[in-house]
Amino acid sequence: SNDIFTELCVYATDSTRLRNQIPSYMLEMKELFDNEFQEPYTLEDLEHRFDKSRYRLCREFSQYFGKSPIQYLNHRRIQEAKVLLLSTNMAIHEVGSSVGIDNTNHFINLFKKETGEALTDYVNSKRIEHALFLLNTTDLQIQTIANSCGIYDLSYFGKLFKKYVNMSPSAYRSSIH
Repeated sequence: SNDIFTELCVYATDSTRLRNQIPSYMLEMKELFDNEFQEPYTLEDLEHRFDKSRYRLCREFSQYFGKSPIQYLNHRRIQEAKVLLLSTNMAIHEVGSSVGIDNTNHFINLFKKETGEALTDYVNSKRIEHALFLLNTTDLQIQTIANSCGIYDLSYFGKLFKKYVNMSPSAYRSSIH
């Protein structure tokens, strides 16, 4: 009887079975949000596109994916924004626009709501993490490290580094050698 119980447990947790139960229009809607997150969506547009009521779409999307359509879309947009913030020199408003959030204040507030930290704190902490990595693993000059972190003002880099690490970059480098 233990084997039957095990098989039932495996069957119950089999994600492909669950995936097969998700209506195709729900999978299509999720795929749309995953791949075309920068597009402006309204519930009315989605209602017409999928020929289902907006209430049904919201209820079912939440049921199958654990978030409302707008929560899912915003989460996807912020994930992409994080990549752009760290891998490009785009201004904040440009990042927001490129992920489908044209209002910069809304983008900044949404970022904080989604990640729990202010956008500038997120970017600065990632920059300092990268600086620490380079200080630990290379002999690059501090100016070069600052530049590779996207900071071109050495004085500002020093202040920012000190804020996060409680010592200057050169004092940090001395402490590890």
